[in-house]
Parts: sequence; structure tokens; C-alpha cells
Amino acid sequence: GYKSAISIIRNAGLEHCIVIDGASWGQSIDPIKKYAKDLIEHDPLHNLLFDIHMYGSWNDKNKISKELKYTYDNKIPLIVGEFGYNANDGKNNLGCKVDAAHLLKICEQYKIGHLAWSWTGNNKENDWLDLLEDWQEYTDWGELVINSKNGIKKTSIKCKVFE
Repeated sequence: GYKSAISIIRNAGLEHCIVIDGASWGQSIDPIKKYAKDLIEHDPLHNLLFDIHMYGSWNDKNKISKELKYTYDNKIPLIVGEFGYNANDGKNNLGCKVDAAHLLKICEQYKIGHLAWSWTGNNKENDWLDLLEDWQEYTDWGELVINSKNGIKKTSIKCKVFE
């Protein structure tokens, strides 16, 4: 199915990067590991980026280290396109106990981009994932993602088009 979609996009003349999410709401890295090289070879531009989401299926920090190292070692272009943290000792609607500080450290180590979920405005069930309160102040989650040792402010590189 992905090969067909890639062909349709490229045959339409579109040359942008195509982002492909992992299976199981983005949380399964196994299909990425299995098919990434084949899909990259299928794309005439070799311009694909694979996206993994880290919530309850990623509560083991050793799994985070192992799997991100695997993608790095195997030159699989990857982004952690969504992730959460250990909110309320994992007593959240996603069963998420992700060690986000460790995840940020490993992403920095392997130069893997990341996007924490989400800026603000989640419903009550998901407001533990808001990085900002009313677009004004960082939540504790926001402080970690933005201002920590491996946070966005310390690790980001300004895109050359904005210089």
C-alpha cells in the first residue's frame, strides 16, 4: 500500500518529503524496521521520513535506547513525531510512563528530531499533554520539553532559510 501511495504522489510531480507513521497509532516500530529500506529504494527521490509515536508502548527506557540506536545504525530516517511522559505515575488515559528526559537525551545522541504532544488546548482527558497553559506559561511538561538540558531551546538549530 505504501509503495502505491508513494508512486501516486511522485507521479503527480510532488517532490516533498513523505512522512510515514508507524503502525498501531504510530507506536509500532517493527514495520518501519522491516520495510523502511525497501520503501526508500522504491521512492525515486529517496525522500522519506518515518515517524514513531511514543506513549504506553514505550514505557521501557531500554527499549527507547535500543530501537532508536537501531534506526540510527541502519540509517533509517526517523522522527519521534509524538511522545508523552510519565504523567500521574502512568495513571493517565494512555497508560504512558515514558521517561521523556531519557528520550530527549537519546534523540539528541542520535540526532533524531522530536515533537512532543502537544502545545495546548487538549480536552480534559488529555490536558496532561499540554506544553503550555493558555498559550502563556509552560507546564512542567513544557519546561522539560523546551528548557531542559536536551530540550528544544538547547538542541535546536535554526533552519538556514530563517537566517
